[in-house]
Amino acid sequence: MSRARVAHKQFGSFTPLGWDGEILRDMFNIRDQQCIRRINLSENSNEVVVYWGKELSGQYTVHSAYRLLQAPKHIWRHDDENSIWQKTWRIKAPPKVLNFMWRSLSNCLPAMTMLLQKNVHVDLLCQAYRLGVEDVEYIHCHCSLAVQCWQSILPQVPTNNYNNLFQWWKKVMEACDNGKRA
Repeated sequence: MSRARVAHKQFGSFTPLGWDGEILRDMFNIRDQQCIRRINLSENSNEVVVYWGKELSGQYTVHSAYRLLQAPKHIWRHDDENSIWQKTWRIKAPPKVLNFMWRSLSNCLPAMTMLLQKNVHVDLLCQAYRLGVEDVEYIHCHCSLAVQCWQSILPQVPTNNYNNLFQWWKKVMEACDNGKRA
């Protein structure tokens, strides 16, 4: 990679910018080489400029990359995301609890289905009661133990009337808000 370059300089003056064929052949398959060669390089500048299209400033941010990665999951709507996350982070709870909810809502808990995706061969059934496939949603809402816990804390929150874990969490947050007002 230390030899990698976009264009080559020949005898002190730049030739029209082009891709270095040798490096393309060394690093990419034929299909990718063809795709890369179709990218026109600017002839106006000898300098390569990197621009991140997901920020107005053009600067890469972890936040914008995270939003980009979450978008295909169709879980987050931008306006909902901000308000729910703000409410979640304002909860007066130990950091471990907040981290647990963040990991849950981001589908990053080591549930059996997630472990299987990482090529860890495990039994997918819930380890407590073996009544269902253990994914993050099951851990929070369908496991008999979880349902009992939630019903004892917030009996007004249904455990089966939602489309995904994020919507369920919104209902939990609404129930908490309504409890404060009562």
